[in-house]
Amino acid sequence: MKFKINNFKVATKLLLFSTNFYAITSMASPMNQYSNELQSVLSGSITDEAGNPLAGATIHVKGTPKSTASDQNGIFKLNNVKKNEVISIHMIGFTTQEVRYNGETTLNIKMISVAQSLEEAVVVGYGTIDKKELTSAVSTIKQKDMVAGTVSPLLAIQGKVPGLSVISTNGTDPNAGISLQLRGVNSVNASQGPLVVIDGVPGGDINSVAKEDIESINVLRDASAAAIYGTRASGGVILITTKRPQIGKAQVNFTSEYFIETVRKKPEVLSAEKFIEYGLGNDLGHKTDWYDEVTNNNPFSHRQVVNISGGSENANVYTTFTKRDATGMAITSKREEIGGRINSSFKFFDGFAELNTNVSYNEAKAFGSNNDIFNMAMVLNPTETPYDVNDVSGFNVLVGGYDYWNPVAEVKLRSDLKQFKYLLANSTLKLNLTEHLTTSATIGVKNNSEHGTYYRSAQHRLSRQDGVDGNASQYYNKYNDRVFEWTVNYNNRWADHAVNAVAGYSYQDFNGQGFSANNSDFPVDGIKENDMGTGSYLVEGRAGMGSWRNPWVKLAAFFGRVNYSYLDRYILTATARYEGSSKFAPKNRWGFFPGLSAGWRISQEPFLRDVSFINDLKLRAGYGETGNEGFDAKVASRMYSADTWFLQDGNWFRTYGVMHNQNPDIKWEVKKEYNLGLDFSILENKLSGRIDFYKRKIDDLIYDISVSQPPAIHDKTTMNVGSMQNTGYEFELNYKAVSKEHFTYSTGIVASHNKSTLNTLWVAKHLLIEKTSLHQAPLDQQ
Repeated sequence: MKFKINNFKVATKLLLFSTNFYAITSMASPMNQYSNELQSVLSGSITDEAGNPLAGATIHVKGTPKSTASDQNGIFKLNNVKKNEVISIHMIGFTTQEVRYNGETTLNIKMISVAQSLEEAVVVGYGTIDKKELTSAVSTIKQKDMVAGTVSPLLAIQGKVPGLSVISTNGTDPNAGISLQLRGVNSVNASQGPLVVIDGVPGGDINSVAKEDIESINVLRDASAAAIYGTRASGGVILITTKRPQIGKAQVNFTSEYFIETVRKKPEVLSAEKFIEYGLGNDLGHKTDWYDEVTNNNPFSHRQVVNISGGSENANVYTTFTKRDATGMAITSKREEIGGRINSSFKFFDGFAELNTNVSYNEAKAFGSNNDIFNMAMVLNPTETPYDVNDVSGFNVLVGGYDYWNPVAEVKLRSDLKQFKYLLANSTLKLNLTEHLTTSATIGVKNNSEHGTYYRSAQHRLSRQDGVDGNASQYYNKYNDRVFEWTVNYNNRWADHAVNAVAGYSYQDFNGQGFSANNSDFPVDGIKENDMGTGSYLVEGRAGMGSWRNPWVKLAAFFGRVNYSYLDRYILTATARYEGSSKFAPKNRWGFFPGLSAGWRISQEPFLRDVSFINDLKLRAGYGETGNEGFDAKVASRMYSADTWFLQDGNWFRTYGVMHNQNPDIKWEVKKEYNLGLDFSILENKLSGRIDFYKRKIDDLIYDISVSQPPAIHDKTTMNVGSMQNTGYEFELNYKAVSKEHFTYSTGIVASHNKSTLNTLWVAKHLLIEKTSLHQAPLDQQ
């Protein structure tokens, strides 16, 4: 169940700030050719695509304080406009337009809605290109396309992208994670899921983004599009673009969602009478529905989001505050979240320089449960009771067996809390060098931390069985990633040609460290994990303490992309990334990942231009290579750690030894992928879709191989040992059934099929596993 309240206007959906010169209709007096530089009064009208007047549009002369607004009839008047000055027209819900004033007395401006203009823009690696010039398999999801009633942005696109599997790791539990897989299995032992890029920061955490803040999600499905991200794009790329600030008066949005969950169908178990009748246990005098005891009765959750956006042309801000309280179906399962985002944009030196900053911060408290309580609820004696007023704990604590215990007491007599903090911030300085050439520099930081606390009461069954008055543990982990990227973009169109190109440099490093401790047997049960030093295990030498620090991992890359279009009919895209990772030994550190794709807009050919029912028909073909270095950073380097103890002269000494078997010869996993696709739109764009066929092969699979001791020190060595391949197809069909001014209805279907085959894998004794089918993806429908 979901209730949603939106006050004021829905925030404008902008993918990027674009300034375009549009054709205008002008009514010029013959005297204009003899007028001087000043114009006493410039008048005009502002309308939408259908010719309806637009009230409240801002008309501003760039670089001056001269500004006005259109009245209720869309009419405006502006005094003292100089010839060759640039007039900017802005209105919420429409693309900002800029017109150079040439001395006209009247300007009639037709505004283009954001929904229409963005339909033609697609975010790809390090930039955007027109949809008609896209040559790769890329899916674009706008906020209006997301699945309603979901909280996670990834679950909101579930079933929307062909070939993308989005699965919750623990059902509807509010603390469940999300498992992602694109076009089947792409590795055996290295990282599997797609690379998530948030506002240009690779590896961003999806938990740092509220669904309402998302402008668009673009999924780069094939390797020709993903190759520009190189090393971590083997599983595809998901680009998340958040909303940019709007120009004008402050716009406020408030969204409130309320959720109630219920179990659709409970498992059928024996009643207390039947349980005794079948002789399955003794009659203990109670009638207990154990499944009902371990589940919350119609748990209620709520979520609130407030968005504020506004400002002037040269300084504007978009900000969000979110709060969520969610209760799971399992008892003790709960999650509390608060967060916020500030996206700001500033322009300097008459638009020559732009500074865009995105900062988001989120905190979450996850109160855990135990899924084993559902299994136990179906096997327990229904004449047993979960409670006992004569027990100091208030529960009927069952002891004496690992496979028979009270599930209510199991989770109520312990606490399992994890606290998360997510910070994602980046700032981009963009210089508009010429009309066609820009350069940008981005710095970003991702700071995540996790603090876990656990306490098991002295009255818990495990404590009673072990004769221990409580057990406590805490851990603290933090991860710091930094990124710097510099790009140069060139975008130009002349005669029958169009070029969209980008080149740049990227650097990112990763750091992580953590600490943990545990102790048992406390004098007081109520203080829990907040005074861990009082446990007797510490003085007895049985308490635990540990710490860790990850190796400093660095990635550096040079990359580029060129998109060329001739006659808007023949399109060619080439990408390349030359990347190095500190995980590898120097001789294998750098990898080259190219991509090449082409498109043919058949609908633009003379022999199809007169076919009225075909609006667009494009054939695509592409090839690309991506890498995978998602394995332990310690593999290629010799590292040491604490090893065994030895006794000498009555004293015990701790030795240090080699941590693992070193393999300096390990190299990149490389995925090579071919893709053939067809995009179509017919019947006045009411029916549209695409179909893609692909084949990918992954070479030099990274796997842990059993080796002999000696000569090896440890029994496993990480090596490049085999290959696998994926083949499949993806299909998407969308139908705009109704498209009226105040009512729209559309429907669609998404289908995909994938077969993953393990070709070879070198295992112990040099055996080869040949041609083993791993899985076949089911049909997904939207």
